[in-house]
Amino acid sequence: MIRLLSAILLGLSATLAAANDAPGKAEATIRAKLAATMKGTEITAVTPTPVPGLYEVLLDGAETAFVSADGSYLVSGDLFQVAPGKGLTNLTEQKRAAKHRDALARVPDDQMITFAAKGKEKVALYVFTDVDCGYCRRMHQEVPQLNAAGVTVHYLAFPRAGASGDTARKMNAVWCAADPKKAMTDSKRGMALPAAAALCQSPVAAQYKLGVALGVRGTPAVFTAAGEQVGGYVPAAELLPQVLPGQPAKR
Repeated sequence: MIRLLSAILLGLSATLAAANDAPGKAEATIRAKLAATMKGTEITAVTPTPVPGLYEVLLDGAETAFVSADGSYLVSGDLFQVAPGKGLTNLTEQKRAAKHRDALARVPDDQMITFAAKGKEKVALYVFTDVDCGYCRRMHQEVPQLNAAGVTVHYLAFPRAGASGDTARKMNAVWCAADPKKAMTDSKRGMALPAAAALCQSPVAAQYKLGVALGVRGTPAVFTAAGEQVGGYVPAAELLPQVLPGQPAKR
């Protein structure tokens, strides 16, 4: 009886060890197969999902895909949980928002150009912007309306042509100006600014890289403090009901 019990316990331990090791083996298999198939693509992370045998793969730090444990099948898109009575829950978006939230929270306050809410702040928005972008200029004209409603706008740099070039040069000048808020407004009005001083440590290149990692493709790209991406340009009258609890929708 003791021998039989020992054998059962030994077998159970081996089964549990194999189960615990399965994610590691699956990750290695997935990485090897994708590396051989998708040359030039960085496999940033491989993590198990709540679905047995299905793994979430982060590609190039931004794109999400789902891959079978043997690396033979890949599905592009979001993973939803189906809960009777509760509808669909986008698990991928939840994870994506948490990643955005944490990344934005790590940006030092003094590296953003902030237009603070008037009176008590009700919500903060993080906006990747480009001074030459037409919709960014239109949104900037409505920032006073957002501020008056209790919305703080934190600007981060995202020159759409990349971290070098004419727009990036203008944005370096904005971030390095003695009064960055005024420089932002002047630049978005098409006014020329003095070039950034050679010794200025501009965060424009780092913020552009961050935007790419968060999946920003165009500007303005608007995020809430919770990491949810609201979208691109939305008129203030339509944006406020989306970001402020209890704000009546525009009719």
